[in-house]
Amino acid sequence: MKELINPELKKSSIVLLFIVIIFIFIVNMWITFYFNNIKSQYIDGRAAMLSTMVEKFPNLEADLVEAAFKVPTNEEIKLGEKIIDNYGYKDNINIMYIDGINEAFKNSKF
Repeated sequence: MKELINPELKKSSIVLLFIVIIFIFIVNMWITFYFNNIKSQYIDGRAAMLSTMVEKFPNLEADLVEAAFKVPTNEEIKLGEKIIDNYGYKDNINIMYIDGINEAFKNSKF
């Protein structure tokens, strides 16, 4: 702690600490914006899917909404992966081919 006796070093340390705090604040705000953007894209995607499904099956509206936003079981995930695999969607798909996530990714860049 003898270093803080030196006024120049003390001033430099305070300035550096202030810059680090501002940087952390900016990064935190950016991450919050980024995740809110992803959340918005997620909800928009679910809403679009629900509107299509409810048009075809109006009597299942409540069940479809519940299914769209519930936490899936492992069995549901595996079955869903088999279904989307038939259409070429896999975990290793390039992000540019997934519209909602691609938009969120583009909007999050500086």
